[in-house]
Amino acid sequence: MKNCKMKVFWLILTLELQFSIDGIALYKSSNTTLWPILCAVKNCGCVEPFVIGIFCGKSKPASVQEFLHDFVQEMSVLMTDGIELNDSQFAVTVHSFVCDTPARAMVKNIKGPTGYFGCDKCETHGEWNGKVTFVEADAQRRTDVRFDELANEDHHLGSSALQSLPIGMVSQFPLDYMHLVCLGVMRRLILCWLKGPLNTRLCARKVMQLSEKLTAIAAYVPKEFCRKPRSVTEILRWKATEFRQFVLYTGPVVLLHILPEMLYSHFLLLSVAVSLLANPQLCSLYSVYANDLLRTFVNNAAVLYGTEMMVYNVHALLHLADDVHRFGRLDNFAAFPFENALMGLKKLITKPNHILQQIASRLSEQTGRKHQKVSNVSTFFGRKEHSMGPLPSNVLNAKQYTDLQTANYHLSVRPGDNCVAAEDGKPCLIRNIVCSESKFLLLVEYFSVTEDFFTYPLPSSTLHIFAVRQLLGSYRTLPADLVAHKFVCLPNDKDGSFIVLPLNHVQ
Repeated sequence: MKNCKMKVFWLILTLELQFSIDGIALYKSSNTTLWPILCAVKNCGCVEPFVIGIFCGKSKPASVQEFLHDFVQEMSVLMTDGIELNDSQFAVTVHSFVCDTPARAMVKNIKGPTGYFGCDKCETHGEWNGKVTFVEADAQRRTDVRFDELANEDHHLGSSALQSLPIGMVSQFPLDYMHLVCLGVMRRLILCWLKGPLNTRLCARKVMQLSEKLTAIAAYVPKEFCRKPRSVTEILRWKATEFRQFVLYTGPVVLLHILPEMLYSHFLLLSVAVSLLANPQLCSLYSVYANDLLRTFVNNAAVLYGTEMMVYNVHALLHLADDVHRFGRLDNFAAFPFENALMGLKKLITKPNHILQQIASRLSEQTGRKHQKVSNVSTFFGRKEHSMGPLPSNVLNAKQYTDLQTANYHLSVRPGDNCVAAEDGKPCLIRNIVCSESKFLLLVEYFSVTEDFFTYPLPSSTLHIFAVRQLLGSYRTLPADLVAHKFVCLPNDKDGSFIVLPLNHVQ
């Protein structure tokens, strides 16, 4: 019993740190760039990254060894001696490094994604097809031991400064799906449909229909999305969050009857696999199956789109499920929060001179303003009180609201934020929000028809994705704290039904 207590104590007093290293251009008219080293603590409930070092110059750091020297020295001490906070001693471990592919190659001192041995997860040899492509799918996997031994000389440019730390130079550098899937594969697919070879290119009428469907569903997109869908004619201006929205939510709905059936089924392989790996409840159970889907997607991509499609990003999908198996859902090692932090750093700069001094001063001011807050606010907070909605028969003198903010979601009686799953997982629409005796209740209406939206590559109900229609016309009461999750509810313009998809991504 004593040993068990000591084990729990040790787990509580361990800080798992996740790092990100990436560059950001400051001005369109100048090549001045920032290269911050950002950190997030993964096991304390605080996900907001903070700065631990910054380089500023006209290009990326000329000497990566010098750039990382202070970081490596400090981490060596922390990982050996730990850190003392509030009279408690904490051990320090490295969770992972989250970087895009060029930055990952830079800090690991290896060949980039355009090199013949550019894959940092396996020892495949690239081929030249107007660009370096990776056709082989079963090459020997790279290991931490072989990396430390520099076993594949064609892959390494030399030793990395990070190798002096007790970390896995392969296993602890997961593939970031923001760059790999969203800005990489999904963007490439859409461009193939718009401007690619004739056998995969959509006609102008289909492109117009696709854009119209995207803009038409904008009113149904929940507040958890920072951007509304927009026309594919603006594809070159789309941000990573828009591509994520497309692959996880809107794509399966708007592409139906737009893409040829073979291309649509191929897209569903990617969408379903990424949805499984992004779902906190399903990612572990279905990681092997998702890997099979991604393997099928990669193999079929060469057939449907040609071998020139087999660039690094498409090939690297073969390794994505392995990282989920190690670290959990995709958002556990995604670059989205770090990209937001980079944008925040950029906003701190008000003039082109003394850039680092400006950032240091502003960060110091922010740190001085921050203090620990003890929140007395309830988990639920009602907004926009009204008196016109239906009430449960057994509730009298209750306050009514149109909006309810919970710890995880924004709920409302308005389309876009009014579809939730009850305890049984079935979708229903919120018709009113009431507060009785300090307890929030949702008055909801269920659908009479709930069925699979698609059956390939698996029944969509496995992902809690349904096609729904015909409301029952009667209301039930659902305690707000028993909401299983929130749905994205999008109209299907062909038959008047709605497609509901669970909200999975981390904001």
